[in-house]
Amino acid sequence: MEYGIAVGVGLSIGNILLKSLKPTVHRELRQESGVKYYVITPEAGLFFPSVDFVRTYLNKLGLKKKNITIFVLNFAKWKQCDYTAANALASLVKGFNKNKKVLQFTNCSEEWSEVLQDAGLAKPPILNWNDIREFVRKSATKAAIA
Repeated sequence: MEYGIAVGVGLSIGNILLKSLKPTVHRELRQESGVKYYVITPEAGLFFPSVDFVRTYLNKLGLKKKNITIFVLNFAKWKQCDYTAANALASLVKGFNKNKKVLQFTNCSEEWSEVLQDAGLAKPPILNWNDIREFVRKSATKAAIA
């Protein structure tokens, strides 16, 4: 009986660790003024173990979807942060910019904004939902002019 309890506890701990390493990521394709963009919402907080998973996910999505230039990372489920995660997000924003793509953040707390600034983003790309819609509309207007 004791072995069964130990195995059950071990499996539960393993399940918790796996979820923290590879959080579920929801991806939603939206369209505003004819411009398509992705909203990505990870289910768990972003800490050192899971930051590489989310960064790799976003990089692959950005490379795979060549015709989509705007990506929105929704922080709604993230209550806490750490400096390693902020550094990874800062490098992700710079990488997206280098590839002529845009990564915007939404639902960020003040804490996230401060940590992102400390990580090297002088002006973190944080917008609320209305501002994101306006940003997408302006992108559509710029694309129509070009």
